[in-house]
Amino acid sequence: MSNLKGGGMIKRKDPKDHPITYMDVPSTDEYSLKVEELGDRF
Repeated sequence: MSNLKGGGMIKRKDPKDHPITYMDVPSTDEYSLKVEELGDRF
């Protein structure tokens, strides 16, 4: 089951704009550590 809450599309204002994904997590502190441990950033 996904925690993604809906979605939408908007016109790019700049060609360098990129997709943004939002997720609902129980603890931002806990999950931010997991993200960094996996080598990513947010």
